[in-house]
Amino acid sequence: MDVQTLIHATALVTAAQQGSRVAWLTEDDQVVYGTARRIKGDQVEESSLEVTTFAGMEMSFPLMELVDKYRSGYFVINPTLPE
Repeated sequence: MDVQTLIHATALVTAAQQGSRVAWLTEDDQVVYGTARRIKGDQVEESSLEVTTFAGMEMSFPLMELVDKYRSGYFVINPTLPE
């Protein structure tokens, strides 16, 4: 794991620990908002971030896939919420 990947993974873990608001862009270009809840798993490569959407759905994202989405801006921590 390179340093940039470690930095981005740490940001996602911190978001889960703090219960941060998150947002992501879906494949059909919809923005979904939620709250980061916890990291599940013991090994970074096998861990996932669990999120509860504002609509009440429970979602789970593989952490390493989220690192790429976070790095590219398709997953955001503490987004500006719509009014």
